[in-house]
Amino acid sequence: ANKCDGNPNCDELGIDECLLECEERPPFCDVNITCLWAPQICDGIWQSDVDCGERINEEELNCPGRFYCKNGVSISISITQLISKVCDGVINCDDESDEAVERNCEDGRFYCEVRRNNTDRLVKDAFFVHKNLMFNGRFDCSDGSDECPSTLDTNAFSSRDEMIGSAALKGILWVIAPLALIGNLVVIWTTTKKILKKAKNQISEIHYFMVLNLAIADGLMGVYLIIIAIMSVQFSGKYCYMDKIWRSGQLCRWIGALLVVSTEASVMILLVMGGFRFYTIFRPYGSQFSEKMGIYNKLLILLAWLLSAVLAIVPLILSDFDNLLWVSGVFFVDDTVSKTVFAEYNRKVNELQKLANFTEVVKNITTANGTTLYKSKILPDVMMRGTFGFYSQNSICLPSLFTRPPDPGWQFTVTVITFNFAAFIMMVLFYGLIWKLSSEERDKLLAANVPTGGKLNYKKCKLQARVTRLLFTDFTCWIPICIMSYIHLSGIDISGNAYAICGIVLLPINSALNPLLYAGLLDKAWKKWKQCCKKDNTSQSGEGKNKKGFLERFQLKNSRSNDYEINSEDRPSAEFAVTTLTTISGS
Repeated sequence: ANKCDGNPNCDELGIDECLLECEERPPFCDVNITCLWAPQICDGIWQSDVDCGERINEEELNCPGRFYCKNGVSISISITQLISKVCDGVINCDDESDEAVERNCEDGRFYCEVRRNNTDRLVKDAFFVHKNLMFNGRFDCSDGSDECPSTLDTNAFSSRDEMIGSAALKGILWVIAPLALIGNLVVIWTTTKKILKKAKNQISEIHYFMVLNLAIADGLMGVYLIIIAIMSVQFSGKYCYMDKIWRSGQLCRWIGALLVVSTEASVMILLVMGGFRFYTIFRPYGSQFSEKMGIYNKLLILLAWLLSAVLAIVPLILSDFDNLLWVSGVFFVDDTVSKTVFAEYNRKVNELQKLANFTEVVKNITTANGTTLYKSKILPDVMMRGTFGFYSQNSICLPSLFTRPPDPGWQFTVTVITFNFAAFIMMVLFYGLIWKLSSEERDKLLAANVPTGGKLNYKKCKLQARVTRLLFTDFTCWIPICIMSYIHLSGIDISGNAYAICGIVLLPINSALNPLLYAGLLDKAWKKWKQCCKKDNTSQSGEGKNKKGFLERFQLKNSRSNDYEINSEDRPSAEFAVTTLTTISGS
């Protein structure tokens, strides 16, 4: 017997618990309970009302070293230093109060979130599981919450039920996706018709060719966004159970690669467009009359597509970009393990298989959490179910934008981010020089006493507005991503919410707005709207046919001027050449 522990064990009642040296004297020491055996006292179950004919309160009440349950047949359990049945992972109280949440058990358990209303103690669903049973691919909780806990709702991209957890981001996705796809399809259609009609000069032909390729690149972004939107609807209400299947699948990988092709091709084509526009201003004669200009431009566009495809495919074919493995088996805490842990497991298995007494020493295998497994026959099968790599880090298959050593492929990500940052700086340089040359053009005309009127000033304002819009959208798209990537690389963690905004908001901005900016859809729509407003105002004024006829002639003249503006934009070198000749003749 363990004296003074609150549990009487000796047949002579109380001899081990009612000693003078015991600090706490139990109530049963003052009552002569001869109708019960000593081990029946303070054991948590009433026996006196059966064996003694009446209930003796001292039998079970105020016993030292006991935890008292709230309800049920078992009224108390042991909590002595030698035997503590509270938070031991086993339900001892009928009302489960010894293992309840309010006990704050510190053994790393997970409490199931929903249980069926079953009062049978022997068939009750588990209401908690050990932390090592979470995310093992098996539903140890009847509701599956050990595989899909509520903590997943804090994920920046997804939640337990939805592939895109934020309702705001989901709404933005459904707005940008059709805008990017339909807008670029319209540009592809209209630009193709212009190319087939044969442009008036080489500069216009090259310009239309670049706009067409840019629209194709941005259209791929629209395809990616539409696929993500459709899959989010398909997985709605059950995403947690499909998460690993989706992220390790081939569709997620390929649309992630499609995203890289779209973004990188768009960046490179925009860079080529900026360089070409600068060259046509800087070398107007060479760009207008050089036969090789079109060939060089097409080669640069082809190179942009090839480089983009290579950047997208490299993470697919190199295993170095896969950082996690999806496995099934009992040797791992989680069903997703690192390649290092899995390699160590295989090494141990290979060593064991070389031994003659394999079935005896298999107990030396330990799991990832350090517990030893004892097996008497053979090792259970460990099946490889999939891998998670560069395009599998989140639910929308976004490539790894924020990485640092020793993350797999971090050098690749930093290289791509740095190239995009440098491309933006180059575009700023090109358009800045274009603006400077256009200002010098105006100064030369004024110095030569050539009347400029208001038209040249209008064109300058128009050029300034367009350049500003182009640089602003490029800045909004890539510069925040580049800055956050460099900050993360320096060791400062970036919020997952910022990562989600990058994938759903920032990256698609250029793809949605480029059709409006480079194809002139926004300007054309604005002009038509103004013309419609003028017609409405004129028809409502009722000032007679003469005024109406004057307005129609004014609109016709304005329309011709607008046509010239659009065409002149397509052939800036020709206009610059005319201006230069005028200046020379004036001199």
